[in-house]
Amino acid sequence: MTKEDLLDALAELKHDLGKYILLPVSFLPEDASQSEVRAALETALMRTRVTPRGGVRGAEDLWSAFSEECRESLGPLQSFEELQAVVVRALSWAERLTNPVSSLDRAALQADLAEVSAAIARVIEEVEGG
Repeated sequence: MTKEDLLDALAELKHDLGKYILLPVSFLPEDASQSEVRAALETALMRTRVTPRGGVRGAEDLWSAFSEECRESLGPLQSFEELQAVVVRALSWAERLTNPVSSLDRAALQADLAEVSAAIARVIEEVEGG
């Protein structure tokens, strides 16, 4: 992949995953109930990106498609290794959806989801600098 192709793919990932994984949780009111936080988390992970034509893609699907396309080119970068760990941590919140009695720490959830965009930005910086 060319540098420009990588930067285009990263920009798309930042928009489709980095932005939309956080929005449902960030739009919740301060006093949101656990059920509202759980619903927002489900939207964030399972219906991350809804296209103008009604297509729906989840966070894991967006990440898998990007990773499959770009892993070989980005593999040597330290920032990509860090991004992978951040995405795994964000996706691991899905496990809590299967346990309806587990309480969700909204602050930790929001921090983990916000870190996805920040980690993508660090990869972009490293690709631009290299």
